[in-house]
Amino acid sequence: MDTIIDYAVKQNEHCACKFILVDAYKNAVGFYEKMQFEYFSNNDLNDETRQMYLDITPIICAKTEN
Repeated sequence: MDTIIDYAVKQNEHCACKFILVDAYKNAVGFYEKMQFEYFSNNDLNDETRQMYLDITPIICAKTEN
């Protein structure tokens, strides 16, 4: 996951990249929650997958401050 986040941050230098989006299987939701992903909504609460996103803006800002 760190590789994907790093890649998205680097892409932001060339184009606007603000979010990482996933369709998380129910058994993987906890993993994404630990990685700070949030749910789009509760509309898919009982589905096999949940749509989640990670706002990488804080990561980008932290890297530009260093």
